[in-house]
Amino acid sequence: MPQHPLRETEREGMNEQVGQGDVTKLVVGDMVPDVSVMLDDRTVSLRECTGTHNLVLYFYPKDSSSVCALEARAFNELVDDFAAAETTIIGVSMDGRASHARFAAQEGLRFQLGTDPDRRLVDAFSAANRLVLGIATKRVTFLIGKDGRIVRIWNMVNPLTHALDVLDTVHNLMADAA
Repeated sequence: MPQHPLRETEREGMNEQVGQGDVTKLVVGDMVPDVSVMLDDRTVSLRECTGTHNLVLYFYPKDSSSVCALEARAFNELVDDFAAAETTIIGVSMDGRASHARFAAQEGLRFQLGTDPDRRLVDAFSAANRLVLGIATKRVTFLIGKDGRIVRIWNMVNPLTHALDVLDTVHNLMADAA
């Protein structure tokens, strides 16, 4: 059940504003679900990732695929800018730790890739894409503020420009907070 005190009609309007329709049950203003992500060899609650930093949680379909690599490189090129804006980046797919390690090394990634072996994270964010041959992760991004609330959701993503779009939103968020 969503925790943000908006009337249902206002919630639907917010979904339309960020291009969501009913792709995700989460909307702008909701608290981040209390789920965990595996980062390297440790499990971390998403709520632990906020408080002092914003969090970009971006879901992508497959390690080492050409489009996913483009998107990862774009975030990687801006990782210092995100850090300066007190924003952590975590990429998530349903690939395992070994696949993530190869992908991160191959692309020289300087941000963490999260694994979700039990699909709790993917399910909590409605990021599962059910295909004929199985389930893959949708390409969707959530910007979560320091207060743990969802600030923005991107469902329609251009992998070449997406990281810059997210960074612009982070800068606007910081300007609004000042």
